[in-house]
Amino acid sequence: MEKYTSENNSDQIVAFEIEESVFGELETIGMLKDIVDYITEEKTTVSFDLTEGGSIHTDPVLYGGMVFFTACDKNLYAVTTEGKKLWSFKCNDIPFYIAIKNDMIYFGCYDGNLYAVSVDGKFSWKFATNGKIISRPFVESDKIYFGSEDGNLRSVSTNGKLLWKFSTNKRIFSAPFVHEGMVLFGAEDKNLYALNKENGELIWKFSGNGPMGSPVVCNEIIYVTSYDHNLYAIDAQGKLIWKFTLNVPSSYKECCLTDEMVFFIDEIGSLYAVSKEGKLQWKFITKGDAGFNTPTYHNSVVYYGCNDFNMYAIDTITGKKKWVYKAKNMIISRPIVNDNKIFFGCWDCNLYCIDIDGKLIWKLPTSSSKIASVNVPAFSEKKISRFIMRPHDIKSSEYKTSATGSIQVDGTYSLDMGYKSGDKYKMGRKYGK
Repeated sequence: MEKYTSENNSDQIVAFEIEESVFGELETIGMLKDIVDYITEEKTTVSFDLTEGGSIHTDPVLYGGMVFFTACDKNLYAVTTEGKKLWSFKCNDIPFYIAIKNDMIYFGCYDGNLYAVSVDGKFSWKFATNGKIISRPFVESDKIYFGSEDGNLRSVSTNGKLLWKFSTNKRIFSAPFVHEGMVLFGAEDKNLYALNKENGELIWKFSGNGPMGSPVVCNEIIYVTSYDHNLYAIDAQGKLIWKFTLNVPSSYKECCLTDEMVFFIDEIGSLYAVSKEGKLQWKFITKGDAGFNTPTYHNSVVYYGCNDFNMYAIDTITGKKKWVYKAKNMIISRPIVNDNKIFFGCWDCNLYCIDIDGKLIWKLPTSSSKIASVNVPAFSEKKISRFIMRPHDIKSSEYKTSATGSIQVDGTYSLDMGYKSGDKYKMGRKYGK
């Protein structure tokens, strides 16, 4: 368990980040509600400072000599490859993964809208759904395909008109992939779907035993991870070819494919190299306790970040570490490699550019945190990325050892609300089933 401690001093802050759910989609509302309920049950009065900082939680995209990315401060950013900010576009809520086609940027948002913004930062249109859109849209020709937490996979035109929608029984976290006339995507209802891309009619579905991740295709084989601990290889007719079973769930993110290998990350941050026949070649283990990333392959090296604050470069032949770059917080952003430079975002509110030897070239900060102090009952509907508890805000007459405890969220995340031990306040976190 990771501990955050502070001397019992009014100038000190004890912080606890709850920005990630088991699927990495920064779902904090439910967690905060559980915390509110817990404090209410214990009759403990605590006031909080809430902050929505510029942590970078999605993958940067290189297009037209510019790097585009979104951050938790509700902005879409455009910067040069030399680290100069060009512009930012403010959304109503936290924006997510972006796709770019014909000088237009398409991305979903926590406010339930799919946005279209030009590469010079001008708003074009938005399309409303009934749930958060947290996965990357797929753009092909004049059509956009995307999923929403309202359980629907939609196709809209590049001018924002609905063409069709397909309903599943659960939320969709998966990024769709279009291949040979089919839209492939996973859903929380434990199915991988193949739809006709022209009309949204079901062609086939493949069922697993857990929520399905984001599929990718190579040489007519579909590769997809599932939260049921499996990596699946499936043919174009939806039939299982093989599966590779892990001891823990895998990340729901896309695999990284080469002609010979499949690279992917499990939920505790380990990197796997599996042959195209489904045999483990090697496994690289970090000291992290959560993995919500997709690795990137370049010139016989796999690059990937972890919540242990490190960006790793792994030799794909040996599975051994070539180098590691230490950032200031978690890295849940997929790196992109271009012209001997590696770009990635970090939870420390910076976009990084390092060279292929792991040396810093530059880093660009996003906006600073915005803090608003609220009482416990006031924040159950807030969409935030973390909360901070100040020891001097606690009413000592009511804050007793009864506040010590564990809150379970979907059986996969627990935390200690904080307890008084001597002259210190402590808070902690852990991941696991």
